[in-house]
Amino acid sequence: MIESSKAQLKATAFKLACTLLKEEYRKKLIPKYGKTIKQIARRPVKEEKREASLNCPYCSDPVPVTQMKCETCKNYIPFCIASGYHITLENCTFCPSCDFPADAIMFRRILEIDSKCPMCNAELSAHDIKVSSKVLEKLKKR
Repeated sequence: MIESSKAQLKATAFKLACTLLKEEYRKKLIPKYGKTIKQIARRPVKEEKREASLNCPYCSDPVPVTQMKCETCKNYIPFCIASGYHITLENCTFCPSCDFPADAIMFRRILEIDSKCPMCNAELSAHDIKVSSKVLEKLKKR
């Protein structure tokens, strides 16, 4: 519940706080968190912000960025090793060492900070990263 609040999932935090304040759960609360739970339960939130969506690389339908399976085409979408979001066809690249997919812009930013691939720890340069033109073909082979 507290983690939901920290993650800006206010509606979820509100529902959980209300549940925890029911009589059967109130006795089990850790006193340290009691005040925080009561404060969250006092501020009702009707709806949460919708998660951003990116197009599925297989069928181009919008899919929430953190969802790894497209509900339309039922394909599993690989995640980007730089951002953690699912990949898209636009601006996609692959690590020259481990061949994992990544968003080219995010991958270059990471390599400017630390010159190692976040997946395989291979020494790379931002200049080594090229946008791949055959992304869909590579994904279908996997």
